[in-house]
Amino acid sequence: MVRRTRFYDIAESMTPAPYTVLGWNVADINSAVDGLAAKGIAFQVFPGMGQDQRHIWNSPSGARVVWFCDPDGNVLSPVTRASAMPITLEADKYLSSASHYIEIAFAHAT
Repeated sequence: MVRRTRFYDIAESMTPAPYTVLGWNVADINSAVDGLAAKGIAFQVFPGMGQDQRHIWNSPSGARVVWFCDPDGNVLSPVTRASAMPITLEADKYLSSASHYIEIAFAHAT
């Protein structure tokens, strides 16, 4: 017996994870926040986290993190690591690609 399932049937039944599903390093979190905010991205606020007025959290390690959701509700997070922490992935190169993806995804969601 062969069962055929349409992709959109699967996609409609998926629930976004309640945690960060994709995070990437950026050279300057403030610039990343500015760029994403300019594209209409709303940042997540987590009570008790002590995020600043721009919704950036300063972690004990010195990393600075902000969270937002894609149109499907998946949590994404750019991060700027403290200078003493090695950056193993130069994902800041991909911020424009991620912003482009988000722009396309929002356009299709509306």
